[in-house]
Amino acid sequence: MASKTETLKNFLFFLAHTNLIISLGTIGFIYLTVSLLSLPSDFMLYIIYFLVALFVYSINRFTDIKEDIINNPKRTEFIKKQGKEFLVFSLLSLMIAFILSFLHSLLTFLVVLLPIIFVIVYSIEWIPRFISSRKRLKEIF
Repeated sequence: MASKTETLKNFLFFLAHTNLIISLGTIGFIYLTVSLLSLPSDFMLYIIYFLVALFVYSINRFTDIKEDIINNPKRTEFIKKQGKEFLVFSLLSLMIAFILSFLHSLLTFLVVLLPIIFVIVYSIEWIPRFISSRKRLKEIF
């Protein structure tokens, strides 16, 4: 039986490797911004932003698998073992974010599309060889 320390360590690794910690951090950033600017707060927007961040960071795990083999082999091992479930989880979070954002307002839905477009343009191989030897915008920067 695993010790309490080992169980906690495994739980924290799970939170980190599934991007739950970083996605929760984005909610903190939004809350801080809204508070400092004295803007009205809408709980639904926190949920939507959490789900979008979860998708964006999760897709990044797949697009950067070659780099992560070198700089974070434990995370790469997790992605290889749980890849299908992880991909379904991230796509499900995106679909829920789309539904919630559309139900919230058309403007919210359009704003939610922006990070999705950015992650595709930035992380996915799309640049033709005659333009650059790099295939992804991420590799150029």
